[in-house]
Amino acid sequence: MDKTTQSESKSQRVIVFFICENVNAEPRIQNMRDLLGILEKMLYIEYKLHHGASAMIDAETEKAIHEAFEALRPICVQLAREQSLANVTQLRECLSKVHPLAFQPLQEYLLFPLRLILKQSKSANHDFYAEVLSTMASIFSQTQTSSWDSFTDVFTSVCLLLSSPNSPGKVATMPEELKLAAVTALDELIKSADNQIQEQLYSTHFLPALGHCVSILLLLAQNETLRKLQVVAMETLTSLSSSTDSSLKFKAGDTFASFLPGIATALCKIITGDVKQGHSVTTVAIETWLHVVTLVLGDANQSSSSHSDECLNEQLRQLRVHRTPKWIKVSVEKLKLILEKIKPTKNHGNWRVRLSMMKLADALLSNCPRSLEKCVLLLLEILVSGVGDEYEEVSRRANKGLVQFEALHSSRPLVELLAHNLFTMASNLPRDIRIKSDEEKLATLSLFAQYCLILGPRLSAVFCSVSHLQRVFQALIQTLEFDCSHIHVIQERGGDLHSIVVNPALSDAKRPRFSFKHFSDDKIFHQTKIICQLLGCYGNIDLLLDHCLELCHQSTLHRKQVIFILNHILLGHFGFHGLDLHHISSSSLEEDVSQRDAIIHSVLQSYLSPEFFKIQTSSFSDEPVRIKKSSLEYLNSNVVQICLLLEGIGILAKKLGDPNAFISQSAEITLHEVASACGAKDMQELLHANADYLIESISQHLRLFSTCAAQVLRVLLSLIGPLLLPQVEPTIHEVFSVLDEHYLDQAITFIPVLHALLQAILTWFPPKIEEQGSSNMESEFRLSIQEFSAWFAELHRLHRVADLEEEEDLGEGVDENGREIEEEEEEEQKQEVPLHVSLIVEILDRCKHLLASSLPRLRINVLQTITLAFKALSEHKNTLLPEVHKIWPSLTQRLQDEEAFVSIEALNAVTTISIGSREFLRQRLVKDVLPKLSSTLRQLCPIGLKAGDAYKHTVNCKLQLCILSNIGPLCVKCEVSDDALMAVIDACLPYLSSQQPIILQEACVAAFCDWMQLDADLIYYVLWETHCPRTPEPPHLCFSPVPFKSQESNEFAKNVNILLQGDLRT
Repeated sequence: MDKTTQSESKSQRVIVFFICENVNAEPRIQNMRDLLGILEKMLYIEYKLHHGASAMIDAETEKAIHEAFEALRPICVQLAREQSLANVTQLRECLSKVHPLAFQPLQEYLLFPLRLILKQSKSANHDFYAEVLSTMASIFSQTQTSSWDSFTDVFTSVCLLLSSPNSPGKVATMPEELKLAAVTALDELIKSADNQIQEQLYSTHFLPALGHCVSILLLLAQNETLRKLQVVAMETLTSLSSSTDSSLKFKAGDTFASFLPGIATALCKIITGDVKQGHSVTTVAIETWLHVVTLVLGDANQSSSSHSDECLNEQLRQLRVHRTPKWIKVSVEKLKLILEKIKPTKNHGNWRVRLSMMKLADALLSNCPRSLEKCVLLLLEILVSGVGDEYEEVSRRANKGLVQFEALHSSRPLVELLAHNLFTMASNLPRDIRIKSDEEKLATLSLFAQYCLILGPRLSAVFCSVSHLQRVFQALIQTLEFDCSHIHVIQERGGDLHSIVVNPALSDAKRPRFSFKHFSDDKIFHQTKIICQLLGCYGNIDLLLDHCLELCHQSTLHRKQVIFILNHILLGHFGFHGLDLHHISSSSLEEDVSQRDAIIHSVLQSYLSPEFFKIQTSSFSDEPVRIKKSSLEYLNSNVVQICLLLEGIGILAKKLGDPNAFISQSAEITLHEVASACGAKDMQELLHANADYLIESISQHLRLFSTCAAQVLRVLLSLIGPLLLPQVEPTIHEVFSVLDEHYLDQAITFIPVLHALLQAILTWFPPKIEEQGSSNMESEFRLSIQEFSAWFAELHRLHRVADLEEEEDLGEGVDENGREIEEEEEEEQKQEVPLHVSLIVEILDRCKHLLASSLPRLRINVLQTITLAFKALSEHKNTLLPEVHKIWPSLTQRLQDEEAFVSIEALNAVTTISIGSREFLRQRLVKDVLPKLSSTLRQLCPIGLKAGDAYKHTVNCKLQLCILSNIGPLCVKCEVSDDALMAVIDACLPYLSSQQPIILQEACVAAFCDWMQLDADLIYYVLWETHCPRTPEPPHLCFSPVPFKSQESNEFAKNVNILLQGDLRT
């Protein structure tokens, strides 16, 4: 194309743009169709001049362009004449069918009617303008804009459309759909700009318009609620600051340096905004922030930052920022504050956001290491936090960033930086653990663990610094401050050895739960354990061990925390941490056996010292250790310390029988772990294999009245089988000897041993349970058959006795032979008494003398032991009945003990004995027991009337409940007479009152149901006498009505009606 043609083409463009600019302003131009005709002709001539001589456009392509022009021309003309939504929609539909190569030569022609619409007053509806902008976006997406006038015209029009005409600096009030269409069109316009347009876009004279556009986009990204609109606005900002030409990046960096404070601050607010905005908004905001910061502060973009300013306007030149070293230094200091606010986003709940943070830190460390030197620690902290992320993409990107940084800067600076950060975190951790939320605490501890993990074997060198070692331990000690103020720690009772879990896999369920002052989340607790285990895995074990033991001996205040830390340091050192350490090996793998044994010996020696282990855990005066202080917090602290010691050591079965539940459960778990470590299948197998050693050791310590020996014997008895009973028998006789000689001093220690023996006997030789019939009729029929059989056998025996007396011819020799046979049978019976039965008899002989002890706790233990003893003797009637005869007087005296809990245990013992003896105790029961129980019920009855809910927690209520629960089965099993039953009913009847506590009413109703089995007619009459719901009708006229004096409605009505719902006489 020659110069004349180029000049003519340029003139035509000027005319076209003149028409476009003045079509609304010039009233003389009336015929829009003439204008379009002129424009069509000029554009077509220009197209022919520009492309006709080109060999690159083949005939087929030219034909497609010509066809597209012919198809679009009437639609564009119609749209110019009639600006309506239908015409715009028709144009857009037609564009979807046009050949892609036809868009570029027809760009200005297609944009002409659309630009006219944007320049007119906005009188149409919003949907119309949204469709116009969407059509323009479609055109720009398939073309390249090379005309600066067209670019600025559309750019300015869209920005003015989004701006509020009445409130400068604010976004116009319009639907979100229209805003989205406008921003999308602007984004496509910017992307379509060629290098010449971009060069002018970043020029000084266009800086105000560019700043206005940036502010509009930031306002949309910050304030809009439509997520897609926010995302597109930030993507448009990224497009606005992007350049395909590397030579323009320096100019773009200079231009956007003016906008850096506003962009960084606004995007920071979006990044740290509410999580409800969605992860996509946060992710795009991080990417946009990173793009702008890298563009302005990237080390590679500053070498050619100085350039000649082509603008002659002084005011415009003052708007441009020059990226001098001083400006960069000031900007980085402010940017560091913004980065501090963004940093917590590394713990975002969505992995895509965390991945974006890893990319941000990696990119800034790679592209801006010199300019952002003051932010390196912050950026490293972000990368370190992602190393152990649960999502592989996040952790991989974090590791990649650290590896690249280490390769660029050598390993020594990285170690120094990580150690410095670790020291800083340890310094701030005590404050953070007190004031931050649980989520922030967990994030901080997780980051702490990642530092230890990344330092790895180099952690040992870091701890050579005394300040680092002390600061880390002080941080962990203050973080793990135990809460010892709860009463349940010493209140919860343990020592129930028969509830021990034999299966080690189930032992974790019984592990005591520690309470901490500064957190309650189990995840935080787990993270602290990981930190301690990492210290043991990578640290110098000798140094750590010496430091921990020194801290333990220096002060008792933090001893519990130090023991906890040391326990998990040992777990980490010996490889029991369960952590995935990848390629990093533990230092303990190269450790020899002698060094390991020395460590274990040192720890056990300290843990088992009296200073650590023999401490007060109960407020009872008969504890073996005498301590002056016994405050609640002090006792709780000691309990926690014992549990922590048990977690760190092994074979302390003596604590398995501790009365405190926390200590006994910790000991149980420890014994399980020791059994597993020794190759035993379970704890029971371990004790069986070492029973001879344990029994011998126990016997030696029993001679010294050792409390620990008694506890170990309790554990042994609860876990061994019946086959070892003969082996344990001598040791049990030693306990009997101690009780015989020192029953006043040692009974409280050794009665629990006898209790454990009886529990074991009941486990080894359980009494048989009588099978019940499938129905009441079958059981009654079976009972009648048994009674008849017994009666018939007794009758047959009496007849034989009578026959023998009548035989006078029998001499004395026969009688002597009979006596000899009976004596032999008795001797055989005595010889056949099992070992466990003879032990039970000896236990009962000791217990009956201790029922009058002055210690209520001892009396309760003795009564519980007696109850178990008679349960175990229930099948040995020949032994049971004589023992009942011996112990009965002392036992019944305890029914009215001054301590209500003693009376409760006495009643339980009497009930057990009476059910086992039945008719043997019937008369004694009626004479010695029932009157006392009735008297107690009458005395306590007025106390419970109209009592509140708190009464059910009192000892009086518990005593009443125990009597009412046992008195029914007691009368039924012993088949008391009607006179005795009536006396008991008179005492229990007031408890049917609705004014009594609910639990006592329910127990009384259950007792009446039991008595119905004895005499349903009597109960029926008593209930009708108490409350008469209606006058009973005689079954025949010959019977006279039975009068009842009770009222139709009284306090007994509710419970009596419950009992009368069925026919009680059936």
